[in-house]
Amino acid sequence: MTKGEKKPLYEVVILETEYDRYLLMDLGQKCYEIVPEYENDGYSKQWFTEEEIKAIDERLWQFAVFVPEKVYEQ
Repeated sequence: MTKGEKKPLYEVVILETEYDRYLLMDLGQKCYEIVPEYENDGYSKQWFTEEEIKAIDERLWQFAVFVPEKVYEQ
């Protein structure tokens, strides 16, 4: 990726109910958790690039949902 290049970001939505969405969250230091979205107090990362998702586990890619208003800039 060249400097200034933008990559799309995704959320990994494991379960979506009438009341909430359960997302993969990055707690830091390669520690991940699936939690309801309302529990993200801003300290956990919930947006990932395709490469990051597949590096965690390729099977998670099937749950990836594009977030059009978010992009990752190098």
